[in-house]
Parts: sequence; C-alpha cells; structure tokens
Amino acid sequence: MIRWRHAAVLLFGLIVAGCSTQEAAADRSAQRDAELAARLPGVWRYLKEVDTRSDGSTINVPGPQYAGFIIYTPDGFVAANVMPKARTWSSGSATIDELRESTVVGAATAYAGRYEVDPKTRTVTHLVSVSVDPGDEGHRLVRTYAFEGDVLLLSGDFIYNSEKLRFTVYWERAGKGN
Repeated sequence: MIRWRHAAVLLFGLIVAGCSTQEAAADRSAQRDAELAARLPGVWRYLKEVDTRSDGSTINVPGPQYAGFIIYTPDGFVAANVMPKARTWSSGSATIDELRESTVVGAATAYAGRYEVDPKTRTVTHLVSVSVDPGDEGHRLVRTYAFEGDVLLLSGDFIYNSEKLRFTVYWERAGKGN
C-alpha cells in the first residue's frame, strides 16, 4: 500500500512538473514574442523587396529601383514612404502624366496612420488614415514581421497579373549614415 501511494505521489509530481515546464516554455515564448515586437519602433530605411510564388520561386516584378522609409513611433503611429528612384521632374514642372506615372505606374507607396502589433502571430497591422492610394484609406494592412539582425522583414500577400504572390520588404534600421 505504501509503495502505491509513493508511486501515485511521484506520478502526480511528474505531471505537475510537466505542466510547469510547459507553462515556463510558453512564458519564454511569449517573452521572446514581446521582445521582438518591442524592436519595431524606430526609423527603417528601404533596402529591397522580394516577391515569391506559392511554390517558393521568386518573381521579378518589373519596375524601377526604390528608396524610402517606414517609421513606427512608440505611441502607435506609422508612416511609410517608398518612391521610385531616377525621377527626372520637379514638382514645379511635372505634367499630370508624370505625376500619375510616379504614383501609380511607378508603384510609389505613401501612407500614414496608426499601427497595432500582435506579438503572438508576429503581425503588425497598419490602420491607414491617409494614402497616396485612396483605396488603402480606412483599410487594415496586415504584415507579418521578422528580424534578421538589424533588418526588419515585412511580408504580405498581393495579386500581380492574376497571380497571388507574397512580398517581403527588407528594411534596415536607419542610423546617422543612412
């Protein structure tokens, strides 16, 4: 009888220890997720975009080279501005066609609003208030985020030539030299 009780107590202890281990692992995971989310605020400089098909192959979407920034403030605001390089006109001399090409055909991105972070799913949602594309205003742009050193990766889905693609935009934390 005593051995049975000892075995039951030991089994109960192992179950409790297992639960505590699982809870500790979940706590560590939640802490890691929160630490990643805390790295988001700041100024990030555009590096590149990579677009992939569902099979993982990359696609070359034609277009110009780009420059830009995305800014996340600690109090929940976001502003993104990515423009094609090598534009040759100035605001005082631009034609309507040049402006249209720069923002629509040239795939410029410029918007601002608030953002929400979900550390569990590692997503950041941009709540667009104003945008160069009025179709984005009032919408929630959900992006998956990850970090590779000091490089922020933002990913999402889009349709190009009737094909669903996944984009990943690489952003480098901006410093004094960039």
